[in-house]
Amino acid sequence: MKTKELIEQLFIADPIGDAEVVIGSGTDIWFVERQEWYYNGYPELIDWDEKTFDVKGVKILSEPDANINHRNKVSLCEFDVEEAIYDDPKIKITIDKRINKAHRDRYKRRFFKVRRQARELEAGGEKE
Repeated sequence: MKTKELIEQLFIADPIGDAEVVIGSGTDIWFVERQEWYYNGYPELIDWDEKTFDVKGVKILSEPDANINHRNKVSLCEFDVEEAIYDDPKIKITIDKRINKAHRDRYKRRFFKVRRQARELEAGGEKE
């Protein structure tokens, strides 16, 4: 997807511009960065059928398409909850009470496990 297409689709999805934007099922976007084409790996692009949106193939490109006059890509850099917990195992986590109990419990178990792993790493791999 080109930058222009992303901006158009974001505007269609949220004309006011105040919705949270996430990657996938909920990963936060930390920042947006223009990078050299090859930086951090070549772009892995899906070749979509423009009419049916079926996947026709995959393209790993060493160079931008011929009609592009620069050698850059724009990267949406994510920062997920697990990374935040590993950075600070004591970080405050708030789970909205309006989320049903089963989902809240699932989040709590997931975050407890990540906190335990982060603390073990902090302690040099030893268990608490």
